Amino acid sequence: MAEYISVSKISQYIEKEVTIKGWVYNRTDKGKLVFLFIRDDSGFVQCVAFKGVKNDA
Repeated sequence: MAEYISVSKISQYIEKEVTIKGWVYNRTDKGKLVFLFIRDDSGFVQCVAFKGVKNDA
């Protein structure tokens, strides 16, 4: 299971799997890509996802 971190500390976890607790601040659909801005009480981070891909983890 991935470690829970705050957005402000995400730069310390490059190339590692983490879990962020927060909410979707903004969402932009661009064809097959979806850009999500995830926000918590320390800031926000942009995530990229592919439409139609489900992770069963």
